[in-house]
Amino acid sequence: MDASNGDDDDDDESTVSVVDNADQLLVNDVADSSEQLIKAQHDDPTLASCWEMAKVNKGNYVVDRGLLFHYDQIEDQKVCQLCVPECKRNAVLKLAHDSVFGGHLAERKTRERIPLSFHWPKLRQSVKQYVTTCHDCQLRSRQKC
Repeated sequence: MDASNGDDDDDDESTVSVVDNADQLLVNDVADSSEQLIKAQHDDPTLASCWEMAKVNKGNYVVDRGLLFHYDQIEDQKVCQLCVPECKRNAVLKLAHDSVFGGHLAERKTRERIPLSFHWPKLRQSVKQYVTTCHDCQLRSRQKC
């Protein structure tokens, strides 16, 4: 929608990807994105052991409509976490840490936020590496003597 004249401008919508909320982050176009996500999960070698556990009903891994999920309990609340393939992890980290929702919070708070919806092996190391290499955070951090 063009704000100046109210006309729809389909060309602009196809070239600009705006994420308004976490649901849109991984699945913008539901029809084919879920198929792409399923393929990305299957093709990701870091999720191979998770798939194996799901096949034998172990490790709280389950498959629903072709997608791999992990069940966990966080502060007495059961949560269903989407298993994120490696190719989508930076988008999740960016939303959890860099966005208005994340506010460049420290490693611990970023690490606590992600498992409310998402899961992947070595999540802790991914968050640590992402936060310690965040340019904005490095500019604001206190010097260590």
